[in-house]
Amino acid sequence: MGYLGSGKTTFIQSFLNSSIGREEKILLIVNDFGKVNYDALSLGENVPEIKAITYGCLCCDLKIRFREILVECGTRDDLDRILIEPSGILIPDVITDLFEDVSVSNNLILEPLIQLIDVNLYFKIKKRWPPFIERQIAMSEKIVLNLIDGLSEMELQEVKNALVNINPNAAYFNFIKDKNADKIIFTSVENTENKPDQIEFEVLGSHEYNAVQVDEGLDFESQDELHNYFLKQGPQLVRAKGIISINSSPFLVNYTLSQFSLLPCSKSFEYGVSMIFSKD
Repeated sequence: MGYLGSGKTTFIQSFLNSSIGREEKILLIVNDFGKVNYDALSLGENVPEIKAITYGCLCCDLKIRFREILVECGTRDDLDRILIEPSGILIPDVITDLFEDVSVSNNLILEPLIQLIDVNLYFKIKKRWPPFIERQIAMSEKIVLNLIDGLSEMELQEVKNALVNINPNAAYFNFIKDKNADKIIFTSVENTENKPDQIEFEVLGSHEYNAVQVDEGLDFESQDELHNYFLKQGPQLVRAKGIISINSSPFLVNYTLSQFSLLPCSKSFEYGVSMIFSKD
């Protein structure tokens, strides 16, 4: 789990690239709130089998479909592991509740929930996140601090202290890309029943977001022009990702709260960007 742009896909890529990730028979379920699942596109070459669930969230619009996939996977003998990358706006109670359904839990074991945190954006995001994001942190057995190189040791400790105030029972890890994702996944934790008191779904906050798909006007001359393009969308733009062009070269762009990253990608992908806007 992890809020929009926290590094979930990068973490999964690192695990798939590890020796264990390469040896296991893995199925990856990737959920995206937008119309096109760009994370699934970027991961597709690294995982033998992938199921993309788009245009909604696993905990509401797509809950029935998600359950069907889990039940189906539970009947298969050719899988060692199922990895689930949910949307960043997941209400996590739905995951744990599904595994109380015997049709799911009879054949599948739910391992400790992992939460990714972008430490550079933590306090900025915290000012505007809805209650269900804090719920993700509170219900996680493992909390992974990502992009730690951007902070001093004192600043990193400040973020960790804030997280411990929300969830003192979780195991905390610093994520180093392509080095320790497998160790984080396989490290055992004592507390595997880290579910806070039940909270009414409405209290956690509905998904007050709009998803917009843009397929034109995505050829830019520079990164500055791209950045200005996102800024012009207004302060309600909280997340954008997709395939764009800079000087006729294709890139996978990830944008979160005025910051973005670019990765070169295949020219076989069609240009398009999914944008998520808050309604406040």
